[in-house]
Amino acid sequence: MTRITRRSFAVGAAGIATAPWPARAQTATDYPAKPIRMVVPFPPGGGTDFLARLFAIKMGEGLKQSIVVENKPGAAATIGADAVSKAAPDGYTLLMVVRDMGINPSLQANMPFDTLKAFSWIGKAAEGHYVLCSNPNAPFKTFQELVTQAKAKPGSISYGSLGIGSLGHINVEAVKQSLGIDLLHVPYKGAGPALAATVSGEVAMCIAAYTGAVPFIKDGRVRGLCIGASKRTHLMPDVPTIVEAGGVADTLTPTHWGLAAPAGTPRPIIDKLNAELKRVLDLPDVREKIDQAGLEPIHSTPEALGELVVKDVERFGRLVKSIGITAQ
Repeated sequence: MTRITRRSFAVGAAGIATAPWPARAQTATDYPAKPIRMVVPFPPGGGTDFLARLFAIKMGEGLKQSIVVENKPGAAATIGADAVSKAAPDGYTLLMVVRDMGINPSLQANMPFDTLKAFSWIGKAAEGHYVLCSNPNAPFKTFQELVTQAKAKPGSISYGSLGIGSLGHINVEAVKQSLGIDLLHVPYKGAGPALAATVSGEVAMCIAAYTGAVPFIKDGRVRGLCIGASKRTHLMPDVPTIVEAGGVADTLTPTHWGLAAPAGTPRPIIDKLNAELKRVLDLPDVREKIDQAGLEPIHSTPEALGELVVKDVERFGRLVKSIGITAQ
């Protein structure tokens, strides 16, 4: 397989940006002329669906055209992404991008599309952070105590994840590698069961999305050891960042969301959608809703999102290989 580097991506992106579009696509003044479909690669409910429906309403108002959300779940977001990759590149089919797309090429042996070539990236929209949580009766009270015990008794501490190959699983494995410790992985089918297992003491700790962890930490059912963010959050001011706790930055990486369209979508349309996304993310009520959901609104250029996906494919490919997960 040809190796894609950041430099080759940038060169390719520059070529796309300067290539002449068909005459009708020179401007986006007549776009959109009909309803837009926004595909969510997960079932209704959850952070991805919440953001999609919020953006659909607000962007639809600005574009003066309805945006219809369509849930197409399955295969860790691959089914929905595949449907968008095969749609007409006319700006009328969009995809809610999730960070899983940067992991899937390393986990799925027969991807139906090339993640780095199948999409025109529109922009990043939000981030969601992960938290390491422990049972209140676990024999460690802080992240540093966890590290000390893990080094003294390798494999004696169990942790629950959202499942094998999930971003949560890969994040904890990255933490383990950065600190030279060994933890016993117990995969569950989602964050809810992993948190429940931590509450019951079935596992000593787990990794959970910030949004799901907040109520458990606030009522004392679990203890927050650290959060994978650059600063503490106002919803959990007593939970330190992973760096404050003694860990390594860029190991508990956040999940993120953004928008994409099929490859070949005219650049004027991409720019119009990116500008509309930025306008929506700057609205006070939108920022408040995203904040209340425990997420962080973050806007980026199309190039920045594309470069992030390239880096994710490379980074997670190395981690998946070092963990020993076999592509299925």
